[in-house]
Amino acid sequence: MENSQSDVSSAPAPAGCLLRLFWMLVGNGLLYLSLVLIASRHAPLPSYLDVIAGAAVLAMIGARRVDIVRFGGRTVQDEPASLADWRRFSLLLVVVAAVSWLIAHFISGNLG
Repeated sequence: MENSQSDVSSAPAPAGCLLRLFWMLVGNGLLYLSLVLIASRHAPLPSYLDVIAGAAVLAMIGARRVDIVRFGGRTVQDEPASLADWRRFSLLLVVVAAVSWLIAHFISGNLG
């Protein structure tokens, strides 16, 4: 009987699962979609799509931090996450998003 109780207590909270889904899937999808639309629709600089891309990045960073601090966040490999993981994630996300944003605007003709 003790094993079933410990399994239940180690199960992630629903809010933690939703946060993980957001920073792993939904946020990346929003960022990708906004960058594709910037490039394909020749969006002006700045546009509402830039705001969506920036908001997606900030929301993913915030969701990842809350997941780690409040809900015992896990890495993609299902190991316990730390604030060092969050800093690495945040830095990589910002760099990749910024480069991708520049490429999208270059393709749209705003930076060329």
